[in-house]
Amino acid sequence: MSPLPTREAINTRIDQVNGLKDLEASAKARLLELYRKAQASIDAIGASAEATERLRSAAADAPAEKKRIRDALSQPAEPAKP
Repeated sequence: MSPLPTREAINTRIDQVNGLKDLEASAKARLLELYRKAQASIDAIGASAEATERLRSAAADAPAEKKRIRDALSQPAEPAKP
């Protein structure tokens, strides 16, 4: 599987398409639409990767957090202060 293009690479392609003088307007519009969709997909992939990492981190921390909460709950409650 080939690596995904970067946002910068797609921006370069958009600039190239915008610079073309002899391309039909409809073809230019379609290319730009596809490149913008590719940018949106790359952004979504990045957001999903970040969310995945947060979930993995939370899952790794869960046993220690569970123990901390159980230990705190096993302590007698402090009387309310007037």
